[in-house]
Amino acid sequence: MRYEITELTNMVLVIDKKNNKVLVEDRKNQNWPGYTFPGGHIEEDESFTVAAQREVFEETGLHVHNLTLNGIKQFSMTINVRFMCLLYSTTEFSGSLKSSAEGKVFWMNLDDLLANNRLADGLADVVKIMTSPELSEVQYSGKNPKFY
Repeated sequence: MRYEITELTNMVLVIDKKNNKVLVEDRKNQNWPGYTFPGGHIEEDESFTVAAQREVFEETGLHVHNLTLNGIKQFSMTINVRFMCLLYSTTEFSGSLKSSAEGKVFWMNLDDLLANNRLADGLADVVKIMTSPELSEVQYSGKNPKFY
């Protein structure tokens, strides 16, 4: 098979180096609730980076700049349908933080976030990809993630 339907999304780790915190979103969506990073779907004909910037702004009120693509999270949803999330990070942002209908947003220490029992499913794996230069992908096959 050369082609399959792919749902394209993004997620952005926004880092406040000055205060040693990361931007967290407490998602309200019952399909994937919990603490995560801002992000969302890539619209038709939209650049991946522009989509990530747009999603962060819509969900947090912040404009993010100089995004780095850190890796990919992916899994098969059904036969011939794949979910792919492009994982970005940045330390450059401007604007005023405000929550949205997606959920409350706030700054948190990364270690405190990882120790929290309210993490969205798979977020610890996403953090591993985003913070480990030797890794670029997490693929879910069954319940066990594979890191590459």
